[in-house]
Amino acid sequence: MEGAKVIAKDLGFFLTHSSTKSNDGEKYPRIYLHCHRGYKNNTYVPDPDKKGRSNTKSLKDGCRFRVRLVGLPEEKTWMIDGVKDNHNPGQFCGFHNHALELYPEGHTQRNAFTNEELKDMKEMEWARVAPRKMMQTINQNYGTHHNKRQFYNMTANIRIERLSGMTPSDWTLHHAREMGYYIGYKRDDDRHLTHLFLAHPESVRMLSAWYHVILIDSTYKTNKYKRPLVEVIGVTPVKRNFNIGFAMMEGETTDSYVWLLRELQNMLGDRIPNAILTDKEGGLVAAIPQVFTKSAHLLCISVYGT
Repeated sequence: MEGAKVIAKDLGFFLTHSSTKSNDGEKYPRIYLHCHRGYKNNTYVPDPDKKGRSNTKSLKDGCRFRVRLVGLPEEKTWMIDGVKDNHNPGQFCGFHNHALELYPEGHTQRNAFTNEELKDMKEMEWARVAPRKMMQTINQNYGTHHNKRQFYNMTANIRIERLSGMTPSDWTLHHAREMGYYIGYKRDDDRHLTHLFLAHPESVRMLSAWYHVILIDSTYKTNKYKRPLVEVIGVTPVKRNFNIGFAMMEGETTDSYVWLLRELQNMLGDRIPNAILTDKEGGLVAAIPQVFTKSAHLLCISVYGT
C-alpha cells in the first residue's frame, strides 16, 4: 500500500485507504485506495446544480479515481488493479476530475516529516521549545515548507506518546521517582492531584546539613492553574540561599500548610530547624506551631527607601 502511495505521489496526486476485504468469499484479499479528493465509499456525488456556499474547508470534489491492491499469496506479492465504476457500467474509475497538484509541498502526504525532522522535534519539545520556533528551525535547517498546523499537531502527538497512556500528573510523579526526587502529594476523592511537593535529591542532601534556618513564601495565582506555588528555602553558613523544594497546593489554608510542613518534617527526620521565616500569611502562621513546636517563628518585613 505504501508503494502505491509513493507512485501516486510522484505522479502528482495522493491515495487514501478506503477499505480492506479478505473474508467475503473472494479468493484473494483486496485493499481499496481512492483519490484524496474523492469520498471513502465512492457513492456520494455532490449535486453541481445545488446552490449554496461551497465547503472551502475540504479539498474533496467527488473525484472517482480508485484502484485496488490484490494479494497474491502464492507469489508473495501484490498486484495493482482497476476498480469498475458502478455508475458507468463497463468503465473503470481511472480518471481524475481535477488537475494534478501544482504545489505538492502544500499537501501533508508530500510534506510529511522525515525521521530526522521528528528526532529534532522531539528534542526541542522536550526542551519546551514553542511550535512556532520549531517551524522556523526545521524549515530553515531542512529547506522544507511545513506549515504551522503540522507543528502544533505533531507536538501534541509527541506529548501523548511521551505520556505512554498516563495522565500528566501521573507521568510527573513517575519520572520524578525515577530521577530520585523527594515526592509528597495528596489526591481528592476523584483522584485528582490537589497537593504536590517536590525536592531535588541534591536539595535533600543540602537540607540534611543546613537545616537551621528555613524560609517559606508563596506566590498566589501567578501560574496556569491559579494555585499557590510555595517555595521552601534554606540558608548555608556562608549566608547563601538554596532551594529546598516547591509545593503546589489547592489553597492557602491552614490545613494545606500543615500538610506542607509535615512533608518538610518528614524530609528533616530528627532534625529541628532553629528558626522559620515567613510573611504574615494567616494559614502558614497558624500551621507552624502545629508542626514545629520547638522552632522559633520570625516574620519577614519589607523596608522601603533604604
